[in-house]
Amino acid sequence: MNSSWLAFVGGKYTPEAFLEEAKAVGSTRRVSAQEVKRMSYGDRVIFCYLPKKGDDRTPIAFAEMRICNIVLDGPLGELVTNALEAAGYAERLDSAPVQIERKCGSYILTGVTVVTCEMEQVVATAEQVSAETSLPQWYMIGGHPVGYDTPVRITDERYTKKMRGFTLCPPEANVLPAEQITAILQVEGYQQG
Repeated sequence: MNSSWLAFVGGKYTPEAFLEEAKAVGSTRRVSAQEVKRMSYGDRVIFCYLPKKGDDRTPIAFAEMRICNIVLDGPLGELVTNALEAAGYAERLDSAPVQIERKCGSYILTGVTVVTCEMEQVVATAEQVSAETSLPQWYMIGGHPVGYDTPVRITDERYTKKMRGFTLCPPEANVLPAEQITAILQVEGYQQG
């Protein structure tokens, strides 16, 4: 069974601006090495925001996605792809580099690889390659958020304040079907905005 995670959106984004950008280029979110080890393809990410001061300050869930991508820095992604291809778990897609501009940062998408293994194996391979080569490892997860017709106020006290990163939460009843394709995306020139 897949897990559900809460992730807060704010700063440079309103829920509307977040969904508009996600519709154009999908969504990627930085994730720590500790968090990515606990995640799987197909996990649900519920996007929330805190209303402006003066309003009821409990979080509001406005969209969700299923994790279908793990994003790695170009040189590390290339070596991880090579290792997974050699093991029969990956197939590189022909793709031209694409500049991705977001309000929160930018990068150049330099490669897409379809994988047939679990995300845990991708992360373990990245850790091994990083240890052998001293290449830095950082991760983003990605997917395609879908907005809720009616945003949902989160009243469970465990989740009523803004938190950094991702917060594991109990699964909810209404979920999106899992994405059919899982992939590694390679990027270069990542700059956080």
